[in-house]
Amino acid sequence: MSGGRFGADFLSTYEEGIKREWVIGNGLGGYASSTIIGAGTRTYHGLLVATPENSPGRLLLLSSLDEEISINEEIYKLAVHKYPDTISPTGFDYLSEFIRYPFPLWVYQLGDFTINKKVFMIHNSNTTCVLYDITSRREGALLRIFPLVSSRDFNLTARSGYLSFFQRAGPSGVSLASSTGFTFSVSSNLQYHPNPVWHYNLEYDTEKKRGLNFQEDNFNPGYFESKLEPGKSRFFIAASTGDISSFTLEQVDKFYTREANRQNLLALDSRLTEPFALKLLKATDAFVVKNRFSGENTVIAGYHWYSDWGRDAMISLPGLLLIPYRFDEAKSTLNNFARYLRRGLIPNTFPAFGGEPVYNTVDASLWFIHALDRYFAYTHDFLFLSDIWNTVEDIINNYCNGTDFGIGMDPDCLIRQGPQLTWMDAKVGEWAVT
Repeated sequence: MSGGRFGADFLSTYEEGIKREWVIGNGLGGYASSTIIGAGTRTYHGLLVATPENSPGRLLLLSSLDEEISINEEIYKLAVHKYPDTISPTGFDYLSEFIRYPFPLWVYQLGDFTINKKVFMIHNSNTTCVLYDITSRREGALLRIFPLVSSRDFNLTARSGYLSFFQRAGPSGVSLASSTGFTFSVSSNLQYHPNPVWHYNLEYDTEKKRGLNFQEDNFNPGYFESKLEPGKSRFFIAASTGDISSFTLEQVDKFYTREANRQNLLALDSRLTEPFALKLLKATDAFVVKNRFSGENTVIAGYHWYSDWGRDAMISLPGLLLIPYRFDEAKSTLNNFARYLRRGLIPNTFPAFGGEPVYNTVDASLWFIHALDRYFAYTHDFLFLSDIWNTVEDIINNYCNGTDFGIGMDPDCLIRQGPQLTWMDAKVGEWAVT
């Protein structure tokens, strides 16, 4: 393993392959994520996890793409799934390399077939694209790709008895309307064939270890198919909550180039030169997103299940946004939390479904002042400091005079607080540990 490249030693068994995970974001809080062998081990793993309009939060829509290549009546399956007491298929048998940057890339070797599979998301769009480059000297081979889909809260599992889909199929893809009320599409430059099948009792090892529901069913509406000619073949699969019926390979290539250029520009603007620092920069980009209600920038506190948290956003703001010279996004993040100020407190977190923010934090507002100080040290933005100064005064006055949750200043000028207001907010029964 070197710089995000993983060879056969890390990929040749299920047990080794599931130890390492990857995640990429779309700038909206949506993401794609799995293990480096493509096996889902969490309910949160999927190729399209998004927040469609009017959804209560993040939904898992595209679980996986199960590819197979037929050569002389032999079928080679590239997917990896865990079922009760078995792992099938075992696509890691053909996986020779996984490369994380700039986008997740899998290299499969099947005799004289080489298959490169790249996954990326279109920035500021609930769209995942997968590009396939296949090289071979053989004739008569056939590629099939089976999308496994769901339509559920990404914290939960789904069963076929409680979830159904209506599909509207076309020659290049399918639009799926789920019984949960959401619609999404899967499209390709391959030929689509409807053939609805349920996959039952997929298992997620990590959820099993956590003592949570770890089995679910996925729906496969059909499959995409194409003959493989000798030489090089290129295909794409796209999944989105928007209209992608007109996508072409040329367009998807342009989306890929645009996203690669965006990340390269981040690297250039950052003035960073050390290779590891540049990889960290690209990795942290997934945490910088738009708040779906305010339209301002914010920071995801962690993947997979965290949303934007005030404390985490302010602590991480210098490293995520100031050192890389992302000053506009830093200003927007400060504005995002300042606009929700209440009695000297910035939000601890925002509910995924909207509504009132939650303010149960003693230190987020103090971290806000620290982050603003760091922003000014980098930018000398007197105009913004002047505009937001009322927020600083409001925080200080409320801390001095006392505000919600028992937060206030004692005569010795130290800050007091009620229970469960720091990052150490564990509670056992009715006993608040801190």
